[in-house]
Amino acid sequence: MTEHPLLRPFQDVANILRRNDIHFVLSGGTMLGAVRDGQIIPHDKDIDFELFADDRERVLELRAQFEACGIELKEKYRRGLRLDDGSKVDEPVCFANNIHLRHDGVHIGDLLLFTVFDDGIARRYHEPSGTLYNPRTMIPAWFLEETVEAPIAGEMYPVVRDPEVVLETIYGPGWVRPIAPGAFARGQNTGSGAVFDKKTERLIEHALANGWDGDYTDRPRWPTEVVHINSQAGRRWVFRHEPELVRGAENLLSDVRSKAIYGETSPFRRHHALRLLVLESMQAGSSAAKRLAKEELEPLEVELARTREERDRARRQRDLAHAKLRAWRRRPVRTGLAYARRKLAERRRRSTAS
Repeated sequence: MTEHPLLRPFQDVANILRRNDIHFVLSGGTMLGAVRDGQIIPHDKDIDFELFADDRERVLELRAQFEACGIELKEKYRRGLRLDDGSKVDEPVCFANNIHLRHDGVHIGDLLLFTVFDDGIARRYHEPSGTLYNPRTMIPAWFLEETVEAPIAGEMYPVVRDPEVVLETIYGPGWVRPIAPGAFARGQNTGSGAVFDKKTERLIEHALANGWDGDYTDRPRWPTEVVHINSQAGRRWVFRHEPELVRGAENLLSDVRSKAIYGETSPFRRHHALRLLVLESMQAGSSAAKRLAKEELEPLEVELARTREERDRARRQRDLAHAKLRAWRRRPVRTGLAYARRKLAERRRRSTAS
């Protein structure tokens, strides 16, 4: 059998990362080929690796080692959309959180960079530009940390823990059957065969059910301010799966509730369980919401109503304070001077009396 043209570059990249103790797992179609076929998929045109963004600088310092194998590292910024209104961004400010791999001037793959946040979810988020890139790829850090191995051309490489669950979430239940190039089912991404609306909630539930109860309090806080997103598909995904980002980086759970959760015996697990329950009740047409037991849903609805009421009250107070400030700024300068003179005269009188 003819050797796949990407096999040698793939082995070179993997060997360099291993030699320098940089944690990685195979991603996307590369992982699919390893788990299902034990090789790179014959019609695959690129290779994908997932890395932690903390290692970005270390990888870039290895340019000479990559160049010795004929591989060029290149970071690329793209145009994107504003998350709030979906308008196009004219300048290429959106960093895709990946390092392109080029061989003989041709793009052959990517090193995808993931940041782990305090909720234990790994996302492709670029803080300087406020870009959340391809949010459907977000994944519990548990899958990236607790790796297993799968073969490519007879050699073992790290892939995510429970890769079958991840692959079914990405590609649907038909992932076990090879598909001809371009022959993808309706409702899938025709560019890659991936399911259009990947349900990351299933991965969170699976990790929790298998004992995931990590402590990520030292990681950056989520949600954070997201300004840009890479596509309309990503924007629609956020509206459905992380709607707090659209409401100005407010979490689905109130600060008061979050503090109470983090004070309990298993704060991490409790936080995710409540958040998933909220999402299920919010998502339009969710059959899971209809199956929720009354004893779970009713207290949650009371809690959500109280949270909304607290948020609305805080907004009214803020708006009132802003209105007073605007009114004060519109007052004539002489009125402010007269007030200052009166205060000064009162101080002098008190000083003289004493």
